[in-house]
Amino acid sequence: MVYSDLVPSVRQLLLGLILPHVFACTEEPAQVLVYVTADETMQSAATDLRVRVCSASEAPGCAGGYDERRALEDAPLPARVPIGPPSRLDQRFWVEAMLLDESGAIATLHAEGGFVAGERRSIRLHFSADCAGELCGPRQTCFEGGCTDACYSTEPDDGADGPPSVPGACGGLVDAGAPDMPIDAFVDGGTCDCPCATDACVGGECVPSVTVQRLALGEQHTCVSGTGGIYCFGENTYGQLGLGDERVGMSTDLPERVALEGTVVDLAAGSRNTCAVLSDGTLHCWGDDGDARLGTLDRGDVAVPTQVGAELGAGLEFARVALDLRHACAVTTTMAAYCWGRADEGQLGSQEEPLPTTVTGPTRITGIAFEAITVGDDFSCGLTSSAGSPRCWGANGAGEAGQPAATEYVLAPEALPFRRYSQIDADHRRACALTADSGQVYCWGLNGGNRSGLRDTSMGSEVREPSRVAGDVVFARIAIGQEHNCGVDRDGALWCWGFNRDGQLALGDTMDRDEPTRVGTDTDWATVDTGAFHTCATKTDGRLFCWGRGLSAQLSASCGRDDVAEPCRVCFP
Repeated sequence: MVYSDLVPSVRQLLLGLILPHVFACTEEPAQVLVYVTADETMQSAATDLRVRVCSASEAPGCAGGYDERRALEDAPLPARVPIGPPSRLDQRFWVEAMLLDESGAIATLHAEGGFVAGERRSIRLHFSADCAGELCGPRQTCFEGGCTDACYSTEPDDGADGPPSVPGACGGLVDAGAPDMPIDAFVDGGTCDCPCATDACVGGECVPSVTVQRLALGEQHTCVSGTGGIYCFGENTYGQLGLGDERVGMSTDLPERVALEGTVVDLAAGSRNTCAVLSDGTLHCWGDDGDARLGTLDRGDVAVPTQVGAELGAGLEFARVALDLRHACAVTTTMAAYCWGRADEGQLGSQEEPLPTTVTGPTRITGIAFEAITVGDDFSCGLTSSAGSPRCWGANGAGEAGQPAATEYVLAPEALPFRRYSQIDADHRRACALTADSGQVYCWGLNGGNRSGLRDTSMGSEVREPSRVAGDVVFARIAIGQEHNCGVDRDGALWCWGFNRDGQLALGDTMDRDEPTRVGTDTDWATVDTGAFHTCATKTDGRLFCWGRGLSAQLSASCGRDDVAEPCRVCFP
């Protein structure tokens, strides 16, 4: 994570992603400095520190917030993590700090608190041997050897070391440090010329009616989550927009709200289906069920969110989900991985032969703990809980499972060359991963026309081992589409590369790019996701932009149904 001797690029990442436009009426933004310390016993037992930061409304899954893991050998404790409100409308935060060894987490601390307008405050979390191995429930933390509420009153920060902060009862906003006043107190009249009719004018700035946090792009549809829930638009032939049976077959260019109540902690789209994980750990999917890709036990296509995995027991809580053409996988809060759908090329990690054609419900991959997972057409990859190392399985005809031998498929999750990765993503027949320390991108699999943008352009159309992407961009996150790629760097700039015949690279033309190419000059990009032939991204204030192919209304009404080769603002009704 981030330590007391932060390099400027990481500091800018934190401030750029988690400190956007906090209070229009104050000269200085609110900020909380989270100090992470540990006693000698805990430090000697651990090899890594992992810290996740997100809005409290996203906890405990925290799938969409800041997430980084650092080796203690390279950056020893104490750590100092500066955080700030993700938006004017959300003044509470959630922090999860984990000490890990080679087998996984050996201790976890949680903190939930709030911000005070115009003030810099602090919380001090201390790992004690008394809490080693203690597993506390949701919104609890270990303090002085026992589990208690994870709410903290933030203290004025004097920049000096101090004793661990004391957690208290989770009462009102004041108990956790946030001001107990209406949002209107931060809103002034101002003068704005807003591009969307539903924007609000706050402090002379246009604030979107829906602030988007997560993106999920399918082949010809788009879903997002943010304030108000999940919104979808585009093609709806199979009910992938989740708008009900009466709307199946009817595309829509207006972002419409999906009838699924609860806080979304992860959102994913396959070619013709969509899934969401809620903060209560439940997983819901809808759309095309061909090849049993919904995991709903052969119920067929469903046009409304339908729970997946309920048959596995009430104690199972999902945290992340990934979809693609014919199968899907998900990871639980305890790092157990489950897959379902098409199984005939080993893509579900069943490790048994003969392989079944399909599996209709979530089936566990045994023996490995995964932090994150992604899927391509007929293969899967994940980052294990051991130092973010990657493993892949399933189809390997083009090297998409990352194995040099030209085997038809790989049954068991096989390790790739070791590097510390913080993110992994896949689509079609290729995958890419982002290194945790240097922000470099490595890709493997199908590479016709060098669509992955590799530094070595002579590698051909099948790349069987992770190979570095060209250029020297230090990325914070990446997104892999069917034939193109995009990423946000640690300074908040947006980069895209690959095939571009529909304008999906947002570079104002339809010329392909064989290495990351910067999109415009803005440095306030936050997230990005890639579909088959279109792309969407958010700014740090939650505004949504889309571009690329628009024929099926996947770019929204405000961008039209023609192809768009530059970022286009999506307006919500």
